[in-house]
Amino acid sequence: MRLSHQLDIRVKHEMKNKTLEEMAKRLVWWGSSFIDPRIQLLEEPRRGGKYRCSQLIWIFQKLLPTKFSKVRGDAIDIFSEKKDKNCVYFLNISAPKEQMLDGYCKERKLMTVYERIPERIRSLLRRGECTLVLEAANEGYLFSIPYGMAIHDLIDKIGCQPQQVIYATQNHFYSDRYNNWCNCNNISENNRIRVVVTHVNLLLMVIKYGLAKKKIWSLDKKNFLSRLRPQKWLCLNNLPKGHRTVLLYKMIERNLIQQGSFSFNHKLNSGITDLGSLTEEIKSFLPLETTESILEIIHELDKGLPMHLDLADRSLVNSMGRGDVLEIEKSLYANSYFSIVTESDFHQENDSLRFTEKALKPLLGMHPFLIFGSPGVLELIRNLGFRTFDNFVNESYDSVRNPNERFDLIFEQIEYLCSLTTEELHERYSASFETLTYNYTHFLNHMPDWGRKHILTDFLPILQQR
Repeated sequence: MRLSHQLDIRVKHEMKNKTLEEMAKRLVWWGSSFIDPRIQLLEEPRRGGKYRCSQLIWIFQKLLPTKFSKVRGDAIDIFSEKKDKNCVYFLNISAPKEQMLDGYCKERKLMTVYERIPERIRSLLRRGECTLVLEAANEGYLFSIPYGMAIHDLIDKIGCQPQQVIYATQNHFYSDRYNNWCNCNNISENNRIRVVVTHVNLLLMVIKYGLAKKKIWSLDKKNFLSRLRPQKWLCLNNLPKGHRTVLLYKMIERNLIQQGSFSFNHKLNSGITDLGSLTEEIKSFLPLETTESILEIIHELDKGLPMHLDLADRSLVNSMGRGDVLEIEKSLYANSYFSIVTESDFHQENDSLRFTEKALKPLLGMHPFLIFGSPGVLELIRNLGFRTFDNFVNESYDSVRNPNERFDLIFEQIEYLCSLTTEELHERYSASFETLTYNYTHFLNHMPDWGRKHILTDFLPILQQR
């Protein structure tokens, strides 16, 4: 059957239920799919549930179902030998980050990344008929020399070309750091892997709320602002980190803790994080304290921990304290005026730039926010079309690279906002209502299209190029 006749049949079928505009969009996808067969997304076999499934595969299929098809991991060995198949193998290397290092795996009797790639896929890679995606897309790992060497050693072991390998990350600085390392080691452009920066957390929230057209709020201004709220702020925390611990300590020390809602889902000395590393992180923010006094601070804080707000039903969370981290606990936002966001990364000055779902939830929660995150994170959010809240709070902290100075500037803003009466804070919140509604509607109405465009422009060309 000729391509034009195939398209005619599908167009007539779609016109029964689709507008011309919708039909035209699908026609573009159909045309590319017939000329270049749908990209086969190959998922790593699950060995006893030990390895994570690919989030990117799920995202691609949800946002562009006509462009991608998934091949289950347990079916890889019988995957078609057809040579014009455009196939991509996804290997999730999100955590721990050391799993790329053979020595780390062998010490712990784990399969190396090379061993996790089935021989069927290694054969396709050697023949140049497959692309390998190293998927750390929900992390913002820093580039390191051992990590870069491990990736190139993997390529040599497989016997494929570096251009067949894609590293997916949330860290906007990763590509520059990797290329600087390549330049220092005289690695040519043709012998480098390709790095794609993506925002898995944003894409997952786009699917959960935007694609599903999930309405959270009624945006009637009169009803929305009809009452004073009992809490001034909201701060949600899961895993212990240095900046989160120091924030809790200072909120208690300055008698601000009772003015808002603070969660901290684990004790600091619970074994879930390394106590020595946590102590050193805290010490960098409190340089006048000794190691012994910091351990005493940890001991005193642990007397009041854990503190649960969201995910209050602990039977629904895993061993890391995580449940559905994308869920918007509506009452927590409705009963407070602004969010204090403690991102995963804070202390790095020049090596990590990303945001996670933590910074996105206030956009859907109708909250102004301050972010304890990497310098430049507010600009990153604005680049996606959102507005931040320089009329609500001084946002100059976003350009400050020194983590201690940035921490102090953000905390000064928290103290200032807490010094306002509830009536004054309500008035300030009311003045931000236009920005709040803009962010909310922008997320639900426009971010699905952004997600599709991101896949088509940032991923698709290099998935097809070998």
